[in-house]
Amino acid sequence: MKRSPECSLQFDRWPQEDRRLWSEKMEAGSLFDDERPGASLAATSRRGLRYAYATFLGFIAFHRPERLAAPPVERVDRVLIAEYASYLREARSEVSVAADLDRVRAVLVAFGGGDLAWLRKIQRRIARDAKPKARPLVTADELYQLGFDLMDGAIAEADANGSILDRQSKMYRDGMMIAFLAAIPVRRRALANMRIGTQLVRIGDQWTLNIPEEDTKTGVALEYDIAPALSARMDCYLERFRPTVPGSDRHDGVWASKFGNPMAGNTILQSVTRRTVERFGHAVSPHRFRHAAASLWSVDDPANVRGAKDLLGHKSFAMTEKHYIQAQARMAGRVLADTLAGLRQPPETTRTPHSEGV
Repeated sequence: MKRSPECSLQFDRWPQEDRRLWSEKMEAGSLFDDERPGASLAATSRRGLRYAYATFLGFIAFHRPERLAAPPVERVDRVLIAEYASYLREARSEVSVAADLDRVRAVLVAFGGGDLAWLRKIQRRIARDAKPKARPLVTADELYQLGFDLMDGAIAEADANGSILDRQSKMYRDGMMIAFLAAIPVRRRALANMRIGTQLVRIGDQWTLNIPEEDTKTGVALEYDIAPALSARMDCYLERFRPTVPGSDRHDGVWASKFGNPMAGNTILQSVTRRTVERFGHAVSPHRFRHAAASLWSVDDPANVRGAKDLLGHKSFAMTEKHYIQAQARMAGRVLADTLAGLRQPPETTRTPHSEGV
């Protein structure tokens, strides 16, 4: 099958009925709008569904353009899905194929296509038979250690040089990010949106992290205490290393980039994966830090491993109430921080004199 020269169909080129149904069913409505299937979805989830469906329409437009004249649900059958799955396999793994088919099914169901049980069976069969690429297990304590090693290395080099060079400022910043993510495995968007004095707040000699609801996938605000050892390292970063980054005085983003603005999510991804490749021989993305935290918890405290749900800000299958999640997230953060503190105590020399107070 000849591959389409265009991966997806732009929204303004979608058939009129598809555009109408998407706007009516999938765009975010008011907080009290329960009629729209997509109203409760996070913006990232909605974007993922839209991109998957746009790719599906792009495939139809190139290979079966006559079907675009039919209503969305009526143009789909087993033959078309089989052809689309074959098309996706040219560039994607079986895991990705199964995920994309499920997204397409979700959109069609929202458009009024019933439960599409036959498509669900196909998607589940592909997912069941898929063999995801094996990834070596990395736990939060290993990532936490990496973060502290990078920070220690930056301090040692800066002390030897008598000044902080670009290499050391980046090394300390990346180490701080990695240790922070190991202790508080927030999503990349929340990490990129951290601002000093807003999300990152100093209370006494300890820092806290407040994540607003718009930065969480579940739409629930979360709050975490940052352990004293990590708070001291944050002091050192903010007072000694961050100011050496050009343009860092012009913004309040926690993670300063060399371009004079806060690091974007993609830049954070690149920095974290590069450092983890250097240490472990394979990339550990910020999202996998969340898996690492749950893995450490399951080993260290298996009886209470369900608490990882609260640390990660996940809703339970029973749709846990927001206030419960907020309270448990903070408690869960303390549990992981205590575990990490017991595994790795930073040297006393890393707390600089100016880090005793801000």
